Amino acid sequence: MAIKLIPGGADADVFTVGNKTYPKGRFFLYRKGETVLVNSNEMGGVVAFGHYTDFEDEQGKSFGSVDDLMGYLDDMIFGKRGIVHNKSQLDYQHTEGSILQYDRRRMFGSQANPLTGAITDYHDGTVDSTRGEGIIFHKDENEPHYPSGFVKGSGTYAVGQLNMIRYQYFTQDFKLYTIENLTGYDGQDVYDGLVLHYDFSKGTDIGNSILDQSGFDNNGFLDYPEDAIWDEDAGTVTLGNNEDSELRSFIRVPFSKSLGYVKHEFTIMVDFGKRGRFSGVIFGTNKSGGGNNGLNIGIVSDGRVELEVNEESLGADGRGRSTSPALYPEDGSTKTFVITYDGRFIRFYYNGSLNKSTEISEGEYVYNEEDWYIGKQNGRTVSLITLIRHFAVWDRVLSGEEIADLWDKFSVSK
Repeated sequence: MAIKLIPGGADADVFTVGNKTYPKGRFFLYRKGETVLVNSNEMGGVVAFGHYTDFEDEQGKSFGSVDDLMGYLDDMIFGKRGIVHNKSQLDYQHTEGSILQYDRRRMFGSQANPLTGAITDYHDGTVDSTRGEGIIFHKDENEPHYPSGFVKGSGTYAVGQLNMIRYQYFTQDFKLYTIENLTGYDGQDVYDGLVLHYDFSKGTDIGNSILDQSGFDNNGFLDYPEDAIWDEDAGTVTLGNNEDSELRSFIRVPFSKSLGYVKHEFTIMVDFGKRGRFSGVIFGTNKSGGGNNGLNIGIVSDGRVELEVNEESLGADGRGRSTSPALYPEDGSTKTFVITYDGRFIRFYYNGSLNKSTEISEGEYVYNEEDWYIGKQNGRTVSLITLIRHFAVWDRVLSGEEIADLWDKFSVSK
């Protein structure tokens, strides 16, 4: 059945997808090839996702191309105050920092982490009027200083509140912007920056794939599925059960643009346990011995949980471990660890509270373009008997309040 899209009229404040209604101005448009995603971290979910042929307009007509669909969605989700767009370039790129670049459609800051202070720009002489439009989230006690050539179209900056500034670049001397106040908005949004989330209570899909709940379609693939043990009542999967290490199950996550957002800082949540005390790596983003940057999570022989940042270059200097004694359960149940890296400190949280903080080398860059692995690190033996309920990764550092909020948002056991 086609996904029906109803704009709701030029003056309407809502739009409809299927039989559900959503507010305009709160969602964002993403495109990968001929696949389109309407998503909002602020609203906590995906509105629509699929190939352009999966959709139909208000009159029941299908779309002839992905550009036609993107234009229709752009008008629909942003409304009459929406951004004039160039159909050939509609990808959003989220970039933190106040320096604007106009070579594509960008979102600066975020709902949960808006910008403060002056807004500046970078102009390299190659920008023309068909490029450069986006959204800036800003919140400060003073209205920001805007780049040269910014001309207000409408709206008033609300001091001390969240403001959404939409702009379009026409020329270097004329950049039209409007301001919308997001009054009453609660900036604490645990979904902001979420690039991967597996809820193992949902089992597998066709082809033993693990469906990503983040909205970025980072589905994983279960290798040696006959070895995995699913417990529907507990909502867990147990990986790595076979005595023969070559036949143990693990999950491979293909590299993608959104996983590549994990570069300088991150948060990882893993709700896991063991059936006995078994050391080994349970997550890795780079091949052991391959020489690339990356990170991995494991359990050392005394039972402590460990995070290694850029092990290939830093060795022990990039390592952080939780406190002794071991905190993870060994009886077949699971508990939740949250691990963050802010570019300097590795921090472990257990039951929502800080467990240990370790300073490592500052400014490490963990980006690579390798597949990720759960249950092992590529190039190493699969860890024996690992139970997992939830696994999630953010491209930012969650605050202490957000980490405490995870137990409500993700229904994890405390």
